[in-house]
Amino acid sequence: KVVYDNPYVEKDEDFHNKIICGDRISVAKQLPDAWANLICLSPEYNVDRVKYDVPIPVVSHYEYLEKLNTLWVECARVLKIGGRLVVNLPALVSVFEENNHKPFNTPLFMDVVREIEKLDIGLNLREVLIWHKLNPIRKHHLSSPSPKNPCYRAEHEYLLIFSKKDW
Repeated sequence: KVVYDNPYVEKDEDFHNKIICGDRISVAKQLPDAWANLICLSPEYNVDRVKYDVPIPVVSHYEYLEKLNTLWVECARVLKIGGRLVVNLPALVSVFEENNHKPFNTPLFMDVVREIEKLDIGLNLREVLIWHKLNPIRKHHLSSPSPKNPCYRAEHEYLLIFSKKDW
């Protein structure tokens, strides 16, 4: 579904100069090889406390990384040589694995970097930027509301910038 269509740009391709809403992987599979100079993504966080407009099931962390791996492969295929992939990710995500029976926090941004490196699809990590959110949404901060289990909510997220093959 096209949400925005730039009326000032000549239309030579179905997806040219448009913002498209839909499942990332399904839409990416429709795009031609070596077509995009820039892809910007903010994948869903795979946590049940974040509510999206459409229901997104929470899966195990490893299934989530596998799903993202499918997306990274499509992004690498669609990017031109020298093109950039920018991925916005939280600092930490809480994970509960049923076979482990205990929750743990994992730095999702590091997991994504490792997974992309393992895929060996020509995406090189160029830069890691920190987005400092001036007005973060907080459910609790430091010892409030639980003095027995204080926690600090990050006021930042990461922007991972990859380039395809070329620097």
